[in-house]
Amino acid sequence: MTSNENAHITLTYELGHDGHIEKTDTFAVSQDTLREAQIRQQEVPPPSGHELCQWLISRGAQYDSQDGPARVTRWTDGTTHEEYYRNGLRHRENAPADIWLYYDGKKSESYYHDDKLHRDNGPAVILRNFPERMLEEQYYINGEPADWSRVKKPASKRPGQPPAALAPQKRLPPCTP
Repeated sequence: MTSNENAHITLTYELGHDGHIEKTDTFAVSQDTLREAQIRQQEVPPPSGHELCQWLISRGAQYDSQDGPARVTRWTDGTTHEEYYRNGLRHRENAPADIWLYYDGKKSESYYHDDKLHRDNGPAVILRNFPERMLEEQYYINGEPADWSRVKKPASKRPGQPPAALAPQKRLPPCTP
């Protein structure tokens, strides 16, 4: 008997020979895939988190989390990368969907709507230095670079033009170190 209802499965595992990277991935999966994954985890020896992640993707699982980031990567130097997904696409309402917190205090935020860089009321890509000093920003509407004049101004208008553009962050490939 199969079910059309989706469940979520979260995997946390280490990458690298010395475990210097910790990954947490959350997937939306069918009930059947969830049952198969639970059986696979009981194998001797059990598959690694990376192997199980690849297996889930081969079964059509999509990154998805309704209550937090679907992908989190942590390095031992303190750098953290969070990615928010909905139905396999980078997406988050009214907040950044891709966040880098660097070991040196810098912070990069990228706003996505259905996997396209997009923000109606401000920059879609922002780089800040601790403590929250704006370094660079870049504007996008529906995945296309936008001029500041095309973007709706927030309630508290900022004088002048935005600083030089910041190249968008590259997305890490699924399930790879």
